[in-house]
Amino acid sequence: MRGGVVSFAFAVSVLASPALAGCGLAKIAELPVTMQGLTPTVSVKIDGGEAKMIADSGAFFSSITPQAARRLGLKIAARSGATLEGAGGEADAGLAQAKTFEVLGFTLHNADFLMTAPQLPADGLLGENMLGLADTEFDLADGVIRLMKPTGCEKTALAYWATDRPYSAIDIYTISRQSDSIRGTVKVNGVSIRAQFDTGAPRTIVSLKAAKAAGVNLADPRVKPGGVSGGIGLGEYETWIAPVTSFEIGGEAIKNTSLRIGDIRLDGADMLVGADFFLSHRVFVSKSQARLYFTYNGGPVFDLGDANRPAATAVTTAAAAGAEKPSDAAGFSRRAAAFAARADYDSAISDYASAIALAPGDPQPLVERGRLYWRQGQPMMAAADFEAALKLKPDDVTALLARGELRLARRDTAGAAADFDAAIKADPSQALPVAQRYVSFDRFADAVARYDAWIATHPKDAEMASVLNNRCWVRALWGQELDKAEADCDAALRLAPGAASILDSRGLVHLRRGEADKAIADYNGALEQTRHDPWSLYGRGLAQLKKGRKAQGDADIAAAAAIEPGLPDRFKQLGIAP
Repeated sequence: MRGGVVSFAFAVSVLASPALAGCGLAKIAELPVTMQGLTPTVSVKIDGGEAKMIADSGAFFSSITPQAARRLGLKIAARSGATLEGAGGEADAGLAQAKTFEVLGFTLHNADFLMTAPQLPADGLLGENMLGLADTEFDLADGVIRLMKPTGCEKTALAYWATDRPYSAIDIYTISRQSDSIRGTVKVNGVSIRAQFDTGAPRTIVSLKAAKAAGVNLADPRVKPGGVSGGIGLGEYETWIAPVTSFEIGGEAIKNTSLRIGDIRLDGADMLVGADFFLSHRVFVSKSQARLYFTYNGGPVFDLGDANRPAATAVTTAAAAGAEKPSDAAGFSRRAAAFAARADYDSAISDYASAIALAPGDPQPLVERGRLYWRQGQPMMAAADFEAALKLKPDDVTALLARGELRLARRDTAGAAADFDAAIKADPSQALPVAQRYVSFDRFADAVARYDAWIATHPKDAEMASVLNNRCWVRALWGQELDKAEADCDAALRLAPGAASILDSRGLVHLRRGEADKAIADYNGALEQTRHDPWSLYGRGLAQLKKGRKAQGDADIAAAAAIEPGLPDRFKQLGIAP
Protein backbone atom coordinates (compact mmCIF):
# COMPACT_ATOMS: atom_id res chain seq x y z
CA MET A 1 0.00 0.00 0.00
CA ARG A 2 1.41 3.31 -1.07
CA GLY A 3 0.23 5.86 1.52
CA GLY A 4 1.64 9.32 2.02
CA VAL A 5 5.24 9.97 2.97
CA VAL A 6 5.55 11.67 6.36
CA SER A 7 8.16 14.34 6.92
CA PHE A 8 9.10 15.77 10.32
CA ALA A 9 10.17 19.12 8.86
CA PHE A 10 8.26 21.25 11.38
CA ALA A 11 8.77 22.75 14.80
CA VAL A 12 9.23 20.52 17.82
CA SER A 13 9.31 21.34 21.51
CA VAL A 14 12.08 19.92 23.68
CA LEU A 15 11.14 18.70 27.14
CA ALA A 16 13.51 19.38 29.99
CA SER A 17 13.68 17.13 33.04
CA PRO A 18 16.36 16.23 35.61
CA ALA A 19 15.75 12.58 34.68
CA LEU A 20 16.77 13.33 31.09
CA ALA A 21 20.28 14.68 31.69
CA GLY A 22 22.27 14.24 28.48
CA CYS A 23 19.16 13.13 26.63
CA GLY A 24 17.11 15.23 24.27
CA LEU A 25 13.42 14.37 23.98
CA ALA A 26 11.52 16.34 21.35
CA LYS A 27 7.74 16.41 21.05
CA ILE A 28 7.00 16.01 17.36
CA ALA A 29 3.23 16.10 17.51
CA GLU A 30 0.37 16.04 20.01
CA LEU A 31 -2.91 14.37 19.15
CA PRO A 32 -6.00 15.29 21.21
CA VAL A 33 -7.99 12.22 22.28
CA THR A 34 -11.59 12.04 23.48
CA MET A 35 -12.74 8.90 25.28
CA GLN A 36 -16.12 7.57 24.19
CA GLY A 37 -16.61 5.14 27.01
CA LEU A 38 -13.46 3.03 26.86
CA THR A 39 -12.77 3.88 23.22
CA PRO A 40 -10.13 6.56 22.50
CA THR A 41 -11.23 8.64 19.50
CA VAL A 42 -9.45 11.32 17.52
CA SER A 43 -10.65 13.89 15.01
CA VAL A 44 -9.11 13.89 11.54
CA LYS A 45 -9.91 15.33 8.14
CA ILE A 46 -10.16 13.13 5.07
CA ASP A 47 -10.53 14.92 1.74
CA GLY A 48 -11.63 17.95 3.73
CA GLY A 49 -14.41 16.10 5.56
CA GLU A 50 -14.54 15.60 9.33
CA ALA A 51 -14.09 12.05 10.60
CA LYS A 52 -13.72 10.33 13.97
CA MET A 53 -11.22 7.49 14.21
CA ILE A 54 -10.28 5.11 17.03
CA ALA A 55 -6.66 5.47 18.14
CA ASP A 56 -5.75 1.78 17.88
CA SER A 57 -2.22 0.74 18.81
CA GLY A 58 -3.19 -2.83 17.92
CA ALA A 59 -3.99 -2.06 14.26
CA PHE A 60 -1.01 -2.37 11.94
CA PHE A 61 -2.54 0.00 9.36
CA SER A 62 -5.19 2.69 9.40
CA SER A 63 -8.62 1.69 8.14
CA ILE A 64 -11.97 3.21 7.31
CA THR A 65 -15.49 1.81 7.37
CA PRO A 66 -17.34 1.36 4.08
CA GLN A 67 -20.04 3.83 5.08
CA ALA A 68 -17.47 6.51 5.99
CA ALA A 69 -15.59 5.93 2.73
CA ARG A 70 -18.80 6.49 0.77
CA ARG A 71 -19.79 9.54 2.83
CA LEU A 72 -16.39 11.14 2.28
CA GLY A 73 -16.33 10.28 -1.42
CA LEU A 74 -13.15 8.18 -1.35
CA LYS A 75 -11.91 6.14 -4.29
CA ILE A 76 -12.71 2.51 -3.43
CA ALA A 77 -11.06 -0.67 -4.73
CA ALA A 78 -12.85 -4.00 -4.34
CA ARG A 79 -10.05 -5.84 -2.51
CA SER A 80 -6.59 -5.14 -1.16
CA GLY A 81 -5.48 -8.75 -0.76
CA ALA A 82 -5.07 -8.09 2.96
CA THR A 83 -7.03 -9.17 6.02
CA LEU A 84 -7.53 -7.54 9.40
CA GLU A 85 -7.30 -9.77 12.45
CA GLY A 86 -9.01 -9.21 15.77
CA ALA A 87 -10.16 -11.15 18.79
CA GLY A 88 -13.33 -12.02 16.85
CA GLY A 89 -11.44 -13.53 13.92
CA GLU A 90 -10.41 -12.27 10.50
CA ALA A 91 -12.13 -9.93 8.05
CA ASP A 92 -11.27 -9.34 4.40
CA ALA A 93 -10.13 -5.80 3.73
CA GLY A 94 -10.88 -3.66 0.73
CA LEU A 95 -8.91 -0.54 -0.09
CA ALA A 96 -9.88 3.12 -0.17
CA GLN A 97 -7.75 6.09 -1.13
CA ALA A 98 -8.03 9.71 -0.02
CA LYS A 99 -6.50 12.65 -1.81
CA THR A 100 -5.65 14.25 1.52
CA PHE A 101 -5.47 12.98 5.11
CA GLU A 102 -4.97 15.61 7.82
CA VAL A 103 -3.79 14.24 11.15
CA LEU A 104 -1.13 15.02 13.77
CA GLY A 105 -0.75 18.53 12.40
CA PHE A 106 0.33 17.57 8.90
CA THR A 107 -1.24 16.49 5.63
CA LEU A 108 -0.63 13.26 3.72
CA HIS A 109 -1.45 13.08 0.03
CA ASN A 110 -2.81 9.97 -1.76
CA ALA A 111 -3.28 8.20 1.58
CA ASP A 112 -4.44 4.59 1.53
CA PHE A 113 -6.81 3.02 4.06
CA LEU A 114 -7.86 -0.56 4.51
CA MET A 115 -11.64 -0.75 4.34
CA THR A 116 -13.48 -3.18 6.59
CA ALA A 117 -15.31 -3.53 9.93
CA PRO A 118 -18.58 -1.65 9.24
CA GLN A 119 -19.63 -2.32 12.85
CA LEU A 120 -17.02 0.06 14.31
CA PRO A 121 -18.41 2.80 16.61
CA ALA A 122 -16.37 5.35 14.62
CA ASP A 123 -15.38 6.10 11.04
CA GLY A 124 -12.23 3.99 11.17
CA LEU A 125 -9.02 3.08 12.97
CA LEU A 126 -5.87 5.18 13.25
CA GLY A 127 -3.27 2.44 13.30
CA GLU A 128 0.42 1.97 13.98
CA ASN A 129 1.43 3.23 10.55
CA MET A 130 0.59 6.65 12.02
CA LEU A 131 0.77 6.20 15.81
CA GLY A 132 4.08 4.34 15.49
CA LEU A 133 5.92 6.91 13.38
CA ALA A 134 8.11 7.66 16.41
CA ASP A 135 8.20 6.84 20.09
CA THR A 136 4.65 7.22 21.42
CA GLU A 137 3.32 8.50 24.72
CA PHE A 138 -0.23 7.47 25.60
CA ASP A 139 -1.63 9.91 28.16
CA LEU A 140 -5.29 8.97 27.80
CA ALA A 141 -6.24 10.18 31.28
CA ASP A 142 -5.37 13.70 30.08
CA GLY A 143 -6.81 13.13 26.61
CA VAL A 144 -3.53 13.23 24.64
CA ILE A 145 -1.27 11.00 22.54
CA ARG A 146 2.20 12.42 21.83
CA LEU A 147 4.79 11.44 19.22
CA MET A 148 8.27 11.86 20.68
CA LYS A 149 11.77 11.83 19.17
CA PRO A 150 14.62 10.96 21.58
CA THR A 151 18.24 11.90 20.89
CA GLY A 152 21.12 10.46 22.89
CA CYS A 153 18.69 8.62 25.21
CA GLU A 154 19.87 5.03 24.73
CA LYS A 155 20.50 4.49 28.46
CA THR A 156 17.98 6.98 29.86
CA ALA A 157 14.62 6.12 31.40
CA LEU A 158 12.01 7.90 29.29
CA ALA A 159 9.22 8.29 31.88
CA TYR A 160 10.20 11.98 31.84
CA TRP A 161 7.11 13.14 33.77
CA ALA A 162 7.88 10.91 36.78
CA THR A 163 10.33 13.31 38.39
CA ASP A 164 9.22 12.55 41.96
CA ARG A 165 7.28 9.32 41.54
CA PRO A 166 8.23 5.70 40.90
CA TYR A 167 7.83 4.31 37.40
CA SER A 168 7.80 0.81 35.95
CA ALA A 169 9.23 -0.56 32.72
CA ILE A 170 9.26 -3.75 30.69
CA ASP A 171 11.13 -4.87 27.62
CA ILE A 172 9.02 -5.15 24.47
CA TYR A 173 9.64 -7.00 21.27
CA THR A 174 11.35 -4.98 18.57
CA ILE A 175 8.84 -2.93 16.60
CA SER A 176 9.41 -2.86 12.85
CA ARG A 177 7.46 -2.67 9.61
CA GLN A 178 7.32 -6.46 9.64
CA SER A 179 6.26 -6.69 13.31
CA ASP A 180 4.57 -3.49 14.40
CA SER A 181 2.56 -4.66 17.40
CA ILE A 182 3.50 -3.51 20.90
CA ARG A 183 4.15 -6.78 22.73
CA GLY A 184 5.83 -7.72 25.97
CA THR A 185 5.66 -10.28 28.76
CA VAL A 186 3.45 -10.05 31.85
CA LYS A 187 2.67 -12.60 34.53
CA VAL A 188 -0.67 -14.00 35.68
CA ASN A 189 -0.46 -16.12 38.83
CA GLY A 190 3.30 -16.16 38.29
CA VAL A 191 3.01 -17.63 34.78
CA SER A 192 4.56 -15.64 31.91
CA ILE A 193 2.11 -14.54 29.23
CA ARG A 194 2.82 -12.64 26.03
CA ALA A 195 0.66 -9.52 26.00
CA GLN A 196 -0.24 -7.11 23.20
CA PHE A 197 -0.79 -3.49 24.28
CA ASP A 198 -3.87 -2.50 22.33
CA THR A 199 -5.70 0.80 22.86
CA GLY A 200 -8.33 -0.36 20.36
CA ALA A 201 -9.45 -3.08 22.79
CA PRO A 202 -11.71 -1.37 25.37
CA ARG A 203 -11.04 -3.92 28.10
CA THR A 204 -8.07 -6.07 28.99
CA ILE A 205 -8.70 -9.73 28.21
CA VAL A 206 -6.73 -12.99 28.54
CA SER A 207 -7.20 -15.88 26.14
CA LEU A 208 -8.90 -18.95 27.57
CA LYS A 209 -5.88 -21.08 26.70
CA ALA A 210 -3.46 -18.80 28.55
CA ALA A 211 -5.80 -18.47 31.53
CA LYS A 212 -5.97 -22.23 31.93
CA ALA A 213 -2.17 -22.41 31.72
CA ALA A 214 -2.06 -19.88 34.56
CA GLY A 215 -4.29 -22.07 36.71
CA VAL A 216 -7.63 -20.33 36.17
CA ASN A 217 -10.47 -22.83 36.54
CA LEU A 218 -13.78 -21.79 35.00
CA ALA A 219 -15.55 -24.27 37.28
CA ASP A 220 -14.54 -22.15 40.28
CA PRO A 221 -17.80 -20.83 41.80
CA ARG A 222 -16.24 -17.37 42.05
CA VAL A 223 -16.05 -17.13 38.24
CA LYS A 224 -18.83 -14.96 36.81
CA PRO A 225 -20.18 -14.75 33.25
CA GLY A 226 -18.75 -11.77 31.40
CA GLY A 227 -21.11 -11.79 28.42
CA VAL A 228 -20.48 -12.18 24.71
CA SER A 229 -18.02 -9.81 23.02
CA GLY A 230 -16.85 -9.23 19.48
CA GLY A 231 -14.51 -7.12 17.41
CA ILE A 232 -13.02 -7.06 13.95
CA GLY A 233 -14.02 -10.23 12.16
CA LEU A 234 -17.31 -12.06 12.06
CA GLY A 235 -16.91 -14.03 15.26
CA GLU A 236 -18.26 -13.41 18.74
CA TYR A 237 -16.81 -15.01 21.82
CA GLU A 238 -17.85 -15.82 25.36
CA THR A 239 -16.12 -14.12 28.28
CA TRP A 240 -15.84 -14.74 32.02
CA ILE A 241 -14.66 -12.67 35.00
CA ALA A 242 -12.24 -14.84 36.97
CA PRO A 243 -10.28 -14.22 40.19
CA VAL A 244 -6.50 -14.38 39.96
CA THR A 245 -3.92 -14.33 42.72
CA SER A 246 -1.68 -11.82 40.98
CA PHE A 247 -1.11 -9.82 37.83
CA GLU A 248 2.43 -8.52 37.38
CA ILE A 249 3.83 -6.12 34.80
CA GLY A 250 7.26 -4.62 35.20
CA GLY A 251 7.64 -3.65 38.83
CA GLU A 252 3.89 -3.30 39.35
CA ALA A 253 1.98 -6.14 41.00
CA ILE A 254 -1.77 -6.32 41.60
CA LYS A 255 -2.72 -8.93 44.17
CA ASN A 256 -6.05 -10.79 44.47
CA THR A 257 -7.70 -9.13 41.51
CA SER A 258 -9.94 -10.35 38.70
CA LEU A 259 -9.36 -10.55 34.95
CA ARG A 260 -11.62 -10.92 31.95
CA ILE A 261 -11.11 -14.25 30.20
CA GLY A 262 -12.24 -14.80 26.63
CA ASP A 263 -12.39 -17.63 24.14
CA ILE A 264 -10.31 -15.53 21.74
CA ARG A 265 -7.77 -16.18 19.02
CA LEU A 266 -4.75 -13.87 18.87
CA ASP A 267 -1.80 -13.98 16.50
CA GLY A 268 1.42 -14.00 18.48
CA ALA A 269 -0.09 -13.03 21.84
CA ASP A 270 -2.11 -14.54 24.68
CA MET A 271 -3.60 -11.36 26.10
CA LEU A 272 -4.78 -7.91 25.06
CA VAL A 273 -3.88 -5.12 27.49
CA GLY A 274 -6.65 -2.69 26.63
CA ALA A 275 -7.70 0.93 26.98
CA ASP A 276 -8.72 0.37 30.61
CA PHE A 277 -5.05 -0.19 31.49
CA PHE A 278 -3.99 2.84 29.43
CA LEU A 279 -6.54 5.02 31.25
CA SER A 280 -5.16 4.01 34.63
CA HIS A 281 -1.55 4.52 33.52
CA ARG A 282 0.56 6.98 31.60
CA VAL A 283 2.50 4.93 29.06
CA PHE A 284 5.58 5.68 26.96
CA VAL A 285 6.39 3.21 24.16
CA SER A 286 10.04 3.53 23.15
CA LYS A 287 10.70 1.93 19.79
CA SER A 288 14.28 3.18 19.99
CA GLN A 289 14.96 1.26 23.23
CA ALA A 290 12.42 -1.56 22.79
CA ARG A 291 11.08 -0.59 26.22
CA LEU A 292 7.69 0.39 27.62
CA TYR A 293 7.60 2.82 30.57
CA PHE A 294 4.54 3.58 32.67
CA THR A 295 3.30 5.17 35.87
CA TYR A 296 0.09 4.41 37.73
CA ASN A 297 -2.56 7.15 37.78
CA GLY A 298 -4.63 5.58 40.55
CA GLY A 299 -8.00 3.86 40.64
CA PRO A 300 -9.06 0.50 39.15
CA VAL A 301 -6.64 -0.91 36.57
CA PHE A 302 -9.08 -3.18 34.75
CA ASP A 303 -12.64 -2.34 33.73
CA LEU A 304 -14.69 -5.47 34.33
CA GLY A 305 -18.14 -4.06 33.55
CA ASP A 306 -20.58 -2.09 35.66
CA ALA A 307 -21.48 -5.06 37.86
CA ASN A 308 -17.83 -5.54 38.84
CA ARG A 309 -16.69 -1.91 38.81
CA PRO A 310 -15.34 -0.41 42.04
CA ALA A 311 -17.25 2.54 43.42
CA ALA A 312 -16.36 5.89 41.91
CA THR A 313 -15.27 7.16 45.31
CA ALA A 314 -12.41 4.64 45.22
CA VAL A 315 -10.88 6.29 42.15
CA THR A 316 -7.81 8.44 42.66
CA THR A 317 -8.02 11.15 40.04
CA ALA A 318 -5.31 11.67 37.46
CA ALA A 319 -5.00 15.25 38.66
CA ALA A 320 -4.19 14.03 42.17
CA ALA A 321 -1.58 11.71 40.70
CA GLY A 322 0.42 14.59 39.28
CA ALA A 323 -1.04 15.00 35.80
CA GLU A 324 -0.87 18.33 34.05
CA LYS A 325 -3.91 20.56 34.52
CA PRO A 326 -5.72 21.44 31.28
CA SER A 327 -5.40 25.01 30.12
CA ASP A 328 -8.41 25.32 27.81
CA ALA A 329 -11.98 24.09 27.39
CA ALA A 330 -11.02 21.33 24.98
CA GLY A 331 -8.47 19.97 27.43
CA PHE A 332 -10.96 19.96 30.30
CA SER A 333 -13.53 18.21 28.08
CA ARG A 334 -11.07 15.50 27.05
CA ARG A 335 -10.03 14.90 30.65
CA ALA A 336 -13.69 14.83 31.70
CA ALA A 337 -14.38 12.11 29.13
CA ALA A 338 -11.47 10.11 30.54
CA PHE A 339 -12.82 10.49 34.09
CA ALA A 340 -16.26 9.38 32.89
CA ALA A 341 -14.76 6.29 31.23
CA ARG A 342 -13.34 5.33 34.64
CA ALA A 343 -16.69 5.98 36.39
CA ASP A 344 -15.29 8.98 38.27
CA TYR A 345 -18.40 11.00 37.46
CA ASP A 346 -17.91 13.72 40.07
CA SER A 347 -14.51 14.64 38.62
CA ALA A 348 -15.92 14.45 35.09
CA ILE A 349 -18.78 16.81 35.94
CA SER A 350 -16.32 19.21 37.58
CA ASP A 351 -14.13 19.26 34.47
CA TYR A 352 -17.12 19.78 32.18
CA ALA A 353 -18.12 22.73 34.37
CA SER A 354 -14.66 24.21 33.80
CA ALA A 355 -15.01 23.66 30.06
CA ILE A 356 -18.43 25.36 30.06
CA ALA A 357 -17.00 28.35 31.91
CA LEU A 358 -14.09 28.66 29.48
CA ALA A 359 -16.21 28.16 26.33
CA PRO A 360 -19.73 29.41 27.19
CA GLY A 361 -20.81 29.34 23.55
CA ASP A 362 -20.00 25.64 22.97
CA PRO A 363 -22.98 23.31 23.46
CA GLN A 364 -20.96 20.08 23.57
CA PRO A 365 -19.72 20.20 27.20
CA LEU A 366 -23.31 20.89 28.28
CA VAL A 367 -24.54 17.84 26.38
CA GLU A 368 -21.86 15.60 27.86
CA ARG A 369 -22.43 16.88 31.40
CA GLY A 370 -26.16 16.34 30.92
CA ARG A 371 -25.54 12.72 29.94
CA LEU A 372 -23.56 12.21 33.14
CA TYR A 373 -26.30 13.78 35.25
CA TRP A 374 -28.79 11.41 33.63
CA ARG A 375 -26.51 8.43 34.28
CA GLN A 376 -26.36 9.46 37.93
CA GLY A 377 -30.15 9.53 38.19
CA GLN A 378 -30.59 13.32 37.96
CA PRO A 379 -32.88 13.74 34.92
CA MET A 380 -33.89 17.30 35.84
CA MET A 381 -30.26 18.43 35.82
CA ALA A 382 -29.72 16.55 32.56
CA ALA A 383 -32.75 18.19 30.95
CA ALA A 384 -31.52 21.64 32.02
CA ASP A 385 -28.15 21.05 30.36
CA PHE A 386 -29.75 19.76 27.15
CA GLU A 387 -32.05 22.79 27.06
CA ALA A 388 -29.11 25.14 27.59
CA ALA A 389 -27.17 23.46 24.78
CA LEU A 390 -30.10 23.84 22.38
CA LYS A 391 -30.49 27.51 23.27
CA LEU A 392 -26.92 27.97 22.09
CA LYS A 393 -27.44 25.92 18.94
CA PRO A 394 -31.04 24.87 18.18
CA ASP A 395 -30.03 22.39 15.48
CA ASP A 396 -27.20 20.71 17.43
CA VAL A 397 -27.62 17.03 16.56
CA THR A 398 -26.03 15.57 19.70
CA ALA A 399 -28.17 17.76 21.94
CA LEU A 400 -31.34 16.90 20.03
CA LEU A 401 -30.63 13.19 20.21
CA ALA A 402 -29.80 13.38 23.92
CA ARG A 403 -32.92 15.35 24.79
CA GLY A 404 -35.03 13.10 22.57
CA GLU A 405 -33.77 10.00 24.33
CA LEU A 406 -34.39 11.56 27.74
CA ARG A 407 -37.91 12.52 26.68
CA LEU A 408 -38.49 8.98 25.46
CA ALA A 409 -37.37 7.63 28.82
CA ARG A 410 -39.83 10.00 30.51
CA ARG A 411 -42.66 8.85 28.21
CA ASP A 412 -42.87 12.14 26.34
CA THR A 413 -43.18 10.40 22.98
CA ALA A 414 -44.35 13.47 21.09
CA GLY A 415 -41.44 15.56 22.37
CA ALA A 416 -39.00 12.75 21.60
CA ALA A 417 -40.32 12.41 18.04
CA ALA A 418 -39.98 16.16 17.49
CA ASP A 419 -36.35 16.09 18.66
CA PHE A 420 -35.50 13.02 16.59
CA ASP A 421 -37.11 14.50 13.47
CA ALA A 422 -35.14 17.71 13.94
CA ALA A 423 -31.90 15.73 14.35
CA ILE A 424 -32.55 13.77 11.16
CA LYS A 425 -33.39 16.99 9.28
CA ALA A 426 -30.05 18.44 10.39
CA ASP A 427 -28.16 15.20 9.66
CA PRO A 428 -29.99 12.54 7.59
CA SER A 429 -27.42 9.90 8.59
CA GLN A 430 -29.02 9.87 12.08
CA ALA A 431 -32.11 7.99 10.83
CA LEU A 432 -30.68 4.60 11.72
CA PRO A 433 -29.37 5.59 15.19
CA VAL A 434 -32.81 7.08 15.92
CA ALA A 435 -34.45 3.78 15.00
CA GLN A 436 -32.10 1.98 17.40
CA ARG A 437 -33.01 4.41 20.19
CA TYR A 438 -36.66 3.50 19.72
CA VAL A 439 -35.74 -0.20 19.91
CA SER A 440 -33.89 0.34 23.19
CA PHE A 441 -37.16 1.58 24.72
CA ASP A 442 -39.27 -1.17 23.10
CA ARG A 443 -40.97 1.38 20.81
CA PHE A 444 -41.01 -1.18 18.04
CA ALA A 445 -43.63 0.41 15.78
CA ASP A 446 -41.73 3.71 15.81
CA ALA A 447 -38.49 1.90 15.01
CA VAL A 448 -40.05 0.04 12.08
CA ALA A 449 -41.39 3.32 10.70
CA ARG A 450 -37.86 4.78 10.78
CA TYR A 451 -36.43 1.76 9.03
CA ASP A 452 -39.22 1.98 6.45
CA ALA A 453 -38.31 5.59 5.66
CA TRP A 454 -34.59 4.83 5.39
CA ILE A 455 -35.05 1.79 3.14
CA ALA A 456 -37.38 3.72 0.83
CA THR A 457 -34.76 6.41 0.28
CA HIS A 458 -31.64 4.17 0.10
CA PRO A 459 -32.61 1.41 -2.38
CA LYS A 460 -29.03 0.56 -3.39
CA ASP A 461 -27.13 1.33 -0.21
CA ALA A 462 -24.37 -1.11 0.78
CA GLU A 463 -25.82 -1.25 4.32
CA MET A 464 -29.11 -2.66 3.04
CA ALA A 465 -28.49 -6.20 4.32
CA SER A 466 -27.82 -4.92 7.83
CA VAL A 467 -30.85 -2.61 7.83
CA LEU A 468 -33.19 -5.28 6.49
CA ASN A 469 -31.94 -7.60 9.21
CA ASN A 470 -32.55 -4.91 11.83
CA ARG A 471 -36.12 -4.40 10.62
CA CYS A 472 -36.69 -8.17 10.62
CA TRP A 473 -35.31 -8.37 14.17
CA VAL A 474 -37.44 -5.50 15.45
CA ARG A 475 -40.61 -7.04 13.99
CA ALA A 476 -39.66 -10.36 15.60
CA LEU A 477 -39.17 -8.66 18.99
CA TRP A 478 -42.49 -6.87 18.50
CA GLY A 479 -44.29 -10.06 17.54
CA GLN A 480 -46.11 -8.21 14.74
CA GLU A 481 -45.92 -8.24 10.91
CA LEU A 482 -44.11 -11.58 11.05
CA ASP A 483 -44.61 -12.35 7.35
CA LYS A 484 -42.94 -9.04 6.52
CA ALA A 485 -40.20 -9.87 9.03
CA GLU A 486 -39.47 -13.17 7.31
CA ALA A 487 -39.41 -11.41 3.93
CA ASP A 488 -36.90 -8.91 5.31
CA CYS A 489 -34.63 -11.65 6.62
CA ASP A 490 -34.87 -13.59 3.36
CA ALA A 491 -33.94 -10.47 1.39
CA ALA A 492 -31.05 -9.77 3.78
CA LEU A 493 -29.75 -13.34 3.36
CA ARG A 494 -29.75 -12.94 -0.42
CA LEU A 495 -27.42 -9.98 0.08
CA ALA A 496 -25.34 -11.63 2.83
CA PRO A 497 -25.75 -15.41 2.47
CA GLY A 498 -25.43 -17.39 5.68
CA ALA A 499 -24.86 -14.38 7.99
CA ALA A 500 -25.25 -15.55 11.59
CA SER A 501 -27.06 -12.43 12.81
CA ILE A 502 -29.69 -12.74 10.07
CA LEU A 503 -30.23 -16.44 10.74
CA ASP A 504 -30.67 -15.58 14.42
CA SER A 505 -33.31 -12.95 13.54
CA ARG A 506 -35.21 -15.33 11.27
CA GLY A 507 -34.99 -18.01 13.95
CA LEU A 508 -36.88 -15.67 16.30
CA VAL A 509 -39.52 -15.08 13.61
CA HIS A 510 -40.06 -18.84 13.28
CA LEU A 511 -40.12 -19.23 17.06
CA ARG A 512 -42.81 -16.53 17.32
CA ARG A 513 -44.92 -18.44 14.78
CA GLY A 514 -44.46 -21.79 16.52
CA GLU A 515 -42.37 -23.23 13.67
CA ALA A 516 -39.98 -25.15 15.87
CA ASP A 517 -38.16 -27.11 13.16
CA LYS A 518 -37.44 -24.02 11.07
CA ALA A 519 -36.37 -22.10 14.17
CA ILE A 520 -33.95 -24.86 15.20
CA ALA A 521 -32.48 -24.99 11.69
CA ASP A 522 -31.82 -21.24 11.65
CA TYR A 523 -30.41 -21.20 15.16
CA ASN A 524 -28.14 -24.14 14.31
CA GLY A 525 -26.82 -22.20 11.33
CA ALA A 526 -26.17 -19.14 13.48
CA LEU A 527 -24.50 -21.11 16.27
CA GLU A 528 -22.14 -22.82 13.85
CA GLN A 529 -20.55 -19.38 13.48
CA THR A 530 -21.20 -17.81 16.90
CA ARG A 531 -21.03 -20.75 19.27
CA HIS A 532 -21.94 -18.87 22.42
CA ASP A 533 -24.51 -16.32 21.29
CA PRO A 534 -27.02 -16.32 24.18
CA TRP A 535 -30.03 -15.25 22.08
CA SER A 536 -29.51 -18.08 19.60
CA LEU A 537 -28.96 -20.57 22.42
CA TYR A 538 -32.05 -19.46 24.32
CA GLY A 539 -34.21 -19.38 21.21
CA ARG A 540 -33.07 -22.83 20.17
CA GLY A 541 -33.70 -24.07 23.70
CA LEU A 542 -37.32 -22.85 23.55
CA ALA A 543 -37.78 -24.46 20.13
CA GLN A 544 -36.35 -27.73 21.47
CA LEU A 545 -38.85 -27.64 24.33
CA LYS A 546 -41.67 -27.14 21.82
CA LYS A 547 -40.48 -30.33 20.14
CA GLY A 548 -40.57 -32.17 23.47
CA ARG A 549 -36.78 -32.39 23.72
CA LYS A 550 -36.53 -31.36 27.34
CA ALA A 551 -32.89 -32.28 27.97
CA GLN A 552 -31.61 -30.43 24.91
CA GLY A 553 -33.87 -27.46 25.55
CA ASP A 554 -32.96 -27.12 29.20
CA ALA A 555 -29.24 -27.38 28.34
CA ASP A 556 -29.45 -24.57 25.77
CA ILE A 557 -31.47 -22.34 28.10
CA ALA A 558 -29.06 -22.92 30.99
CA ALA A 559 -26.06 -22.15 28.75
CA ALA A 560 -27.68 -18.92 27.54
CA ALA A 561 -28.61 -17.80 31.06
CA ALA A 562 -25.06 -18.48 32.26
CA ILE A 563 -23.75 -16.07 29.62
CA GLU A 564 -26.49 -13.46 29.99
CA PRO A 565 -28.34 -13.94 33.29
CA GLY A 566 -31.08 -11.43 32.50
CA LEU A 567 -32.09 -13.10 29.24
CA PRO A 568 -34.92 -15.31 30.61
CA ASP A 569 -36.64 -12.22 32.03
CA ARG A 570 -36.17 -10.39 28.73
CA PHE A 571 -37.87 -13.20 26.80
CA LYS A 572 -40.73 -13.12 29.30
CA GLN A 573 -41.09 -9.35 28.77
CA LEU A 574 -41.40 -10.04 25.07
CA GLY A 575 -44.08 -12.66 25.68
CA ILE A 576 -41.85 -15.60 24.78
CA ALA A 577 -41.47 -18.12 27.57
CA PRO A 578 -40.90 -21.87 27.96
